[in-house]
Amino acid sequence: LEDWATVLDRLEVEVLWAERLLRAAKPLDPSGWTPPRAIGPMPEELVERAREIHARQLETMSKLVEAMRRSTQQRVYVSTALEVTPARPRFVDIAS
Repeated sequence: LEDWATVLDRLEVEVLWAERLLRAAKPLDPSGWTPPRAIGPMPEELVERAREIHARQLETMSKLVEAMRRSTQQRVYVSTALEVTPARPRFVDIAS
């Protein structure tokens, strides 16, 4: 069985990874990408490369969505685990 320290270590590594990913993405233009207009149509010899890049973008997007889903599940689990409930007696002394 995993102990809480191990579970929290794993969660912390995932948060660190996500934070680094976000820091690395900051240099990207936040306004998004617009297709170039002044360079003409794409040459035929670059079409396959464009398709491969597009496939990688779709795969990356899918992985990011899955990572966000897992992160949400972990957040809910940890917040539930942090709820402190009063200790309840496990045995009742009926002899008294």
